Amino acid sequence: MLSLKAPGGSVSCLLIDDLWSGESALSGLSCFSGLAGRPFVPGEGIELHEALQIALQECRADGGAAAIAARGLGCEAALAAAEQLPVERLALLRPMARSDIRKRIRFLPPKQERDVAARRRQLARLSAYARRNLSLCVSDVLIVEDTAARAGRALLEAGLGANGRVTLLKIPGGIDKSLYINREFELKNAISSFLRSGELPKSLAENHEMCIIYG
Repeated sequence: MLSLKAPGGSVSCLLIDDLWSGESALSGLSCFSGLAGRPFVPGEGIELHEALQIALQECRADGGAAAIAARGLGCEAALAAAEQLPVERLALLRPMARSDIRKRIRFLPPKQERDVAARRRQLARLSAYARRNLSLCVSDVLIVEDTAARAGRALLEAGLGANGRVTLLKIPGGIDKSLYINREFELKNAISSFLRSGELPKSLAENHEMCIIYG
């Protein structure tokens, strides 16, 4: 078992927000005790793959290994990283269907990059790699999505979980882009707990309507 302890006893965690919108909805996870979040901010002109490797190495320098929390299009980067480098645990919030990924990359906002075409190509390659090599991921994975979504099950059917445990957490009533729902604190606490220990709070873990564990 890899150590995940950052200085002060915290878990070192790379936070990869939606790479399309550039928002920082995951920053609130850092306020939970025992979780030391490091936002992923790819610099303009830097290859995403290279930036991910550097960011993970910095996380490992903090504590010997790294966990990742990702949202939306950031889930593609998290999966690609975990398929190549040691990542103990992944929390994927609202992963996207492949058809939706293609649409979102196509309409990447011009204000994000001077060379929008180059960033689109990088995102497309990263996503293609991630989806093609799902069985190489050996990390424990938590997928959080609303009850109507099918992206989590699609990842399982495509090979995720072949060599690691996957927990699918379904949230009734949907999840908006900032994770603000009527059970916001409970949800964020569950994600933080999983990233720190690999386990969900007992109240969620034993709720078979919301929590389904594969592997």
